[in-house]
Amino acid sequence: MDTDLLMERTPSVQSMHPEVFLCFRLILEAHQIREDYRKEKLKDRLKEIAATLEEDSNPVIMLIKHKK
Repeated sequence: MDTDLLMERTPSVQSMHPEVFLCFRLILEAHQIREDYRKEKLKDRLKEIAATLEEDSNPVIMLIKHKK
């Protein structure tokens, strides 16, 4: 997923110190992911997951870890 798109849907974490910000999670609704997939805004693993989703699928939980 495009970084800008993630930041639109994510509470602001920019002010947190990088060492405190180890990981966070996003809960993405299936219908939102499918819409982004149709608009070709996804890439990598999330694109693969979106290809298998139905409109009424359960939400997807995405874990994002800070690289050291």
